Amino acid sequence: PARIGIWACSGHVPTALGLIARERPACAALLYGYTLDLDGATGVAEAAAQFHFAMPPVSLDELPREIPMLVVQAGRDELPGLAPALERFIAAVRKRELPVTVIEHGEGPHAFDLVDDSPRTHEVIEEVLAFLRRTLT
Repeated sequence: PARIGIWACSGHVPTALGLIARERPACAALLYGYTLDLDGATGVAEAAAQFHFAMPPVSLDELPREIPMLVVQAGRDELPGLAPALERFIAAVRKRELPVTVIEHGEGPHAFDLVDDSPRTHEVIEEVLAFLRRTLT
């Protein structure tokens, strides 16, 4: 378990959050992802219904304090409800003092690691890999 990390993107991030809460991997890199509906919001549930991704029943309180998370935001992400949900999630985990690092890829579109061959995308991918290497060694 100390050598297992999660890399999840987009609609797979809610599933990753469920794994973090229940299986306790060593770390998690969460890229341009839907997260949790917080503070009465329903955008993640609406996106899950629209895009057919799973939403395991997990709450912010179930996320362990000892697991480092890296969250990457794509500044040009246009998927409905994603940016506000991700911003609420980042604010909430910071408020709870969970170990989170945030990388902002201001010019990155959704799925930038697949569709954007720019120098900044390469830098962000290298930062994600460096986070995983640091955390898993």
